[in-house]
Amino acid sequence: MKPGVLAKTLRISRQALHSHLRVLIKEKQIKKIGEGPHVVYSIVSNEMTRIQEDYLFCRKNLLPQYLDQFSDVIERYTGKHQQIKKNVAAQKIDLQFLLDSSAVYSSNIEGNSLDLSSFLNSRMAPKKHRPKEVEEIEDLVLAYEFARKHDLNEKNFLIIHKILSKEFVSLSRQGIYRQEPVGVFSSSGLEYMAVESHLVKQEMHELFEIVTALLNKKSVPAEKFFWANWFHLMIALIHPFSDGNGRTARLCEKWFLAQALGNNMFVLQNEELYWKYLKQYYASLKLGANYWEVDMKKAKPFFSLLPKNI
Repeated sequence: MKPGVLAKTLRISRQALHSHLRVLIKEKQIKKIGEGPHVVYSIVSNEMTRIQEDYLFCRKNLLPQYLDQFSDVIERYTGKHQQIKKNVAAQKIDLQFLLDSSAVYSSNIEGNSLDLSSFLNSRMAPKKHRPKEVEEIEDLVLAYEFARKHDLNEKNFLIIHKILSKEFVSLSRQGIYRQEPVGVFSSSGLEYMAVESHLVKQEMHELFEIVTALLNKKSVPAEKFFWANWFHLMIALIHPFSDGNGRTARLCEKWFLAQALGNNMFVLQNEELYWKYLKQYYASLKLGANYWEVDMKKAKPFFSLLPKNI
């Protein structure tokens, strides 16, 4: 409930209300959500949050199916990428080219029209003469390079958004959680309404608490692939930024794998696969009309999309 409404309901002054609220917060009977002017207070409950519920549902129901179906495939795949790591170290494979490719395909998903060849040719021009689409991809490449050299945490997560969004998000919103409602639209209208803006920071804090625990947990490679996809999905569902959510989510999937299985995972070309199977990719993200009505029982196609095409 909002403070103004609460004060009016209780028929006390705002000053008295806030005095009582401070005591209740200290005693952990209520919690403060959001920041002024978008602040609400909620009774502390032992019930799980939506993110926790989704995590536990996936761990109990979808993860066992995933491990049963894809463990052998991913074991061979990660073995293959150990060899790729050696080839990158021996300069037999151009890592920069693979990062460029990842950035191009991820940008293509968001409507950028440049293919890899066009991007590589266009970036040779002086910076002041480069088209905006070239700069968008170049910024995303820089974000991938930043991720390769830094730990995956919430602080660095905000930094990569600031890097990759310079060309299409205003300065005041780069690397900043959104303060406005955001929806996903198609030609037929509103497809999905993301979480309310004043709850974004709280949802992302909780998401990163789980992600940190998953990174620290010892598990087989296939399980790491599953949770990398889950991380991607949760960012897409929360939609924490005014724009650039898709690029950020796809980068974070790869970033999670690199932190969990080694930096050679950055050579993965999952963005190309999402582009190649774009209709299936978009369809697999449709899990509900809004954040609170998301049905994780429908998420199996999303978790099956990447490994099926390895």
